[in-house]
Amino acid sequence: MRHHLARGGVENYIEEFTNGFGARHLPSQKFLADRTWLTLVMLAYILVRAFTVLVLPTRDHALQIKALRLYWFCVAARILRSGRRNRLALARGPDVADLFTSAQSSVHALR
Repeated sequence: MRHHLARGGVENYIEEFTNGFGARHLPSQKFLADRTWLTLVMLAYILVRAFTVLVLPTRDHALQIKALRLYWFCVAARILRSGRRNRLALARGPDVADLFTSAQSSVHALR
């Protein structure tokens, strides 16, 4: 039973790839253009999965692309300059700012 449940998780990744990343509809009727499109979509999917595993907290590893767009990628913010320093002002509360700070330190640790 565990073996089959583990295999069922792959279907969720395939569904997210086809629906969440636009791999269902090919933009052109030309083979090479569609192949390039799918290659770029696959690269974007791999980068997002790497971002979730390497940077985000463990509780966010299972988020699908729609939730990642809402909580991580499409956040309103302004860059403020004061005292010769740049600051990022998020349009959300301090708990989200702490998550962004920890994600930023995780990115810097990857170098």
